[in-house]
Amino acid sequence: MEKIKINESDSSLEQQYEKHIIKSIESFQKYKEFMKLTGKILHYLEKPVLYYICIIYWNTKINPFDFNIIFSFEFIEGEIPYISILTNFEPNLNDNRNYYRCLTKKYKYHFSLDNLIEQEKILENIINGIENFLALINESLAINTFIFFGQYEYDHIYQINDFLQKDFDINFIRINDLKEKEEKYIIITELYFLLFKPIEQDKSLVKLLFYQKLKDLNINLLFEKNEKNGNLILKLKDTKYKENIEFELINRKRKNKLNEINLVLNEHLDNNCEFLENLKSNNIGNNIDFKKYNMVIEKYKILFNGDKNNFKIKEKSEKKIKEYIKCVEFYEKLLELYDKLKIKKERRDKIIDNIIYLCSELVNYTNCEGEDDNKYLIKIRKYIELQKNK
Repeated sequence: MEKIKINESDSSLEQQYEKHIIKSIESFQKYKEFMKLTGKILHYLEKPVLYYICIIYWNTKINPFDFNIIFSFEFIEGEIPYISILTNFEPNLNDNRNYYRCLTKKYKYHFSLDNLIEQEKILENIINGIENFLALINESLAINTFIFFGQYEYDHIYQINDFLQKDFDINFIRINDLKEKEEKYIIITELYFLLFKPIEQDKSLVKLLFYQKLKDLNINLLFEKNEKNGNLILKLKDTKYKENIEFELINRKRKNKLNEINLVLNEHLDNNCEFLENLKSNNIGNNIDFKKYNMVIEKYKILFNGDKNNFKIKEKSEKKIKEYIKCVEFYEKLLELYDKLKIKKERRDKIIDNIIYLCSELVNYTNCEGEDDNKYLIKIRKYIELQKNK
């Protein structure tokens, strides 16, 4: 009898979630001129996942591009929402990164099936953030700036087929970790190197262990040989994943989608060499020529300045200071663009506010003889004056 009660309870909960999805979709009918929202429940994890597809119609006030852009929203128990882009467009945005922090300031929110009212509010918050996000992408292209929007989430469960079905060049490699005696997957996208551990019960589901931008990796040096036994060593350095992996390649033939090269992967040294040569000949890590851009911004969260306390320069990190400086330059170029295109005042005012904030953080980290020589203090005064005379 107990089992029957549990099943009945599960069925009741399932109906409750389905009704909630229908209700939340109906509540967004007010946006039907700009977008279409559909939803369903997924069961690939232990607890149900609320899943939405959001189509943003082309050439509307929300979408400045001349094609529809499709987002997927996943609400997973205990996690921040996972927002992916399903449309492949520059700059390579549909590689399964999470864009949640690009769409909302609610960074601390974690989804709970027990609080569907809050989930509906967060869903609306996400949808309202799409206009600003797409505008920023469009503007970055207009001033020839590459921004590393979004990020992957450690320990998040991914579906491996979501990577393999992409319509751009993806390299998928299976390895046997000799120390852990378990299978792992390597995926190399156009921008990132990723390492996954498959879930034992279902190897199409994988947990992310490590990721890094290809531009920060030397792929040819990433794989080294153990001179004693000829095995390959995967050398990883990261705060989340510090151990090197000695591994052998698992036999698998997979035809590369774009350049039609067969990678024959197994444990023999000759084939290991072939594997490395294939990576080299494919120019993995050099798919995007960053030199063609006027600027490359890596710390995308600075541009969205949710809780500004999260973005204070708390220590003199040269890398972080450089990113702040680049963001100020980016915003100033945007203002020039706005003046040319007569962009609406509200957006211009927001950019000026962000410049003042970023410059206030940089004042103490600029080499100068006195206050009158500090270029960021001068910028603050300039833009405050601009605000007064607007």
